[in-house]
Amino acid sequence: MKLYAIENINVHEGFIDNDIFKLSIACSSNNKLSDDELNEVLNKMRTHSLVSWDSSNQKWVIKQPQVEISLVSLFIIDAMAAKNRMPNLIIPENKINDISSMLVGMLDNEISKCRNIIEYLLNFNSNDLNKLAVLISIRCVEKNKLNRSEKANTLAELFKNGLSDLLFGGNISDFDMSGKRFLKCTFNNVRWNNCKFDSNTIFEKCVIKGGNANYCDGFGKIQFVDSEINRDANVYIVNSQIKEGKKSYSKDNLKDDVGILIRKFVPRGMSVFKSVENNNLTRGNISSSKYRDEILDELKRCVIESHQVSGVRDDVYRISNKAKDNVKFYLNNNVFVGVLQECIDNLVRKLDLK
Repeated sequence: MKLYAIENINVHEGFIDNDIFKLSIACSSNNKLSDDELNEVLNKMRTHSLVSWDSSNQKWVIKQPQVEISLVSLFIIDAMAAKNRMPNLIIPENKINDISSMLVGMLDNEISKCRNIIEYLLNFNSNDLNKLAVLISIRCVEKNKLNRSEKANTLAELFKNGLSDLLFGGNISDFDMSGKRFLKCTFNNVRWNNCKFDSNTIFEKCVIKGGNANYCDGFGKIQFVDSEINRDANVYIVNSQIKEGKKSYSKDNLKDDVGILIRKFVPRGMSVFKSVENNNLTRGNISSSKYRDEILDELKRCVIESHQVSGVRDDVYRISNKAKDNVKFYLNNNVFVGVLQECIDNLVRKLDLK
């Protein structure tokens, strides 16, 4: 059975409904198969290289992830060509990047074709399809040989209503967003890399959750107007504003930065400690801190200690035994005590903070 027999099927999390699969095979043979012949084909498909029968779920399973990504991409392109509505297409978070890349490739990286599918996807009231449309736009401009300013301008032009009501996520690299206005957009753990901004870059009525800004120029100059910013995002935004001279570094900023470093030693959702390689200590939100190196040096002096790990060349650090109880207290109560408070006091004096 060839791929065209299943290429128009809406694949949901690797599964294909049996009735839909049966109908697709019938259609691919122009409905010339009798019921017995159709059932015989289905029985042969149970050991096919592309799909297999899952008796527990009573559905067909896509064996290879890449095949599933191809099928979903083909399904979207065919639905757009036929001007069909998307029947509750749900795209798993861990596959949306691959699907966006596959779609851009199938569209030959052509900006006009990408614009058409973006407009089609945004017609639906679906967060999944909104995210997919945004990723397609970013992949499209990345595949075309454009400079940072051209990439940003083309990105904005890909959307009929400009940069508004969009859901951004993941990496955004090498864009010149100077003068760009984002309206009612959501930025979920966006990692801005080597991007440029200026005082005319505006985030208006946006939602910013987590993320970071690495090697960006002018990020601290951005105007955030009536925007909702969570705690993680606020840390690197404020640190960027401090670097630009828009704000002064305070004792509260110091406590936030120390907290960021401490939480690196605690796996998300767990209460145990883990070891961290030295080069990872300076990554993430702490990378934008004005006093990152001074804070890390003080923590190494009184809170964390190096130790040997087999097969790891870089220095590896862990919470010292003397600091564990104080760190646990901080994680549970958000209050610095013991050696942690000593660390804060020493840094306040060294950095002459108010």
